[in-house]
Amino acid sequence: MLDLVESSKGRGLCCSQNLNPGSRIGSYQPYCFIITRPESYCSTCSSWRNNLRRCTSCQFVCYCSVECQTRDWPTHKHECKAILRVRPRVPTETMRLIARCLWRPDSELKESPQALLSSFSELSSNYDRATPEIKNQVSEIIPALRLYLGKQFNRSFHCIRDCLETILRVIVNGIEIVDEELRTIGYGMYLTPSLINHSCVPNVCFTFRKNSPDVSFQVISNLNEGDELLVTYIDRLTLQEKKTELLWNQYMFHCSCPDCTSSRLDQILRSSLANQGMIPSYGDISSLDYESFKRKASKVLGEVSSDNLEVHNWLVGAGDALMTSKEWQKCLFVEKIVLCNLEKYFPSYDPQKSLQYARVGKLHSYLCNLEESVAAFTTALKNISVTHGADSELYHETKRQLFIDQTDLSNYDAFVLRKRQMSIGN
Repeated sequence: MLDLVESSKGRGLCCSQNLNPGSRIGSYQPYCFIITRPESYCSTCSSWRNNLRRCTSCQFVCYCSVECQTRDWPTHKHECKAILRVRPRVPTETMRLIARCLWRPDSELKESPQALLSSFSELSSNYDRATPEIKNQVSEIIPALRLYLGKQFNRSFHCIRDCLETILRVIVNGIEIVDEELRTIGYGMYLTPSLINHSCVPNVCFTFRKNSPDVSFQVISNLNEGDELLVTYIDRLTLQEKKTELLWNQYMFHCSCPDCTSSRLDQILRSSLANQGMIPSYGDISSLDYESFKRKASKVLGEVSSDNLEVHNWLVGAGDALMTSKEWQKCLFVEKIVLCNLEKYFPSYDPQKSLQYARVGKLHSYLCNLEESVAAFTTALKNISVTHGADSELYHETKRQLFIDQTDLSNYDAFVLRKRQMSIGN
């Protein structure tokens, strides 16, 4: 389903057949990976648990079972000593990932049949593109890495260039591991998936199944045979100037995708913000009743553009705060604006937009707006089937919520009576 392609961007991946949105490509296990929240996720299978087992020696990494701890031991036996060696200091995520790459032999990796690379050393480091400033910045890691690795450092690197290339290889090719709600749980090194190039207008996105660090490509726009697969390396909601800086400093290239050359998205994100002082604090909005909040928010949004990036980020934060405090009406008012923004930012399928439709559906459901919740869940389901897959847990949970609200809507009188009885009971 995938072929290796050479272009002005270097190596890349292209599809060998026509693919529709919602198609899934491959399933690739990590060469190695680390968990960024080791107290919450198993360091072997990445599953979330309340009662994980800590390594009795380093007390740093955790496992969901004896089996997972045993599977990880060939690598963790080195990591465990390294963690104890630098204690009380805590190794950075980059150092841990570099070290795990060195401790894992290539022979241990069981890549899928579609694999186009077979070893860590085949990954690009972009060393020749790196400026002296970037190399100097990267070299600042070396003293701490030398301490962390101990004798392994001299066994792995014959010269400083070897070390720099390895560090750059991890920085350039590392992939963020997220759960279905796009929350970061770790970072991994993947061989074939690392070949995919960047675009701010991607045609695929990475997906991870629950309780597994294995990654797949989810197709989010029509692909014809021979089309190159493109994924976004950074948050799409980033101003052009910052985006250019991030892509150069980490990946050492300049993006020439349609959004960057036309500045379409950047113009929207920079839309008028005449008076930043108009934006209220979260404390200000939580103290208001709904009608007062709506009047104040409407006044603010009359003075500033809701799709300005600063305003959008404030709305996202306000929505989170209101959701936490269970102020459903206020939260729905905000989240509907966020959804309108995402529709404007991302005309096609996008994982953020899928999640936002589901979020709006839940809020309508909490407020017993059944017709609206059914409409939102229906659209969410369509989007999630493309961006996450129809076999994802998020898809099945959204489908379950849709079924409940459809059932209640078709038996609305019984639904109202049940709600009244529950209200009297409380």
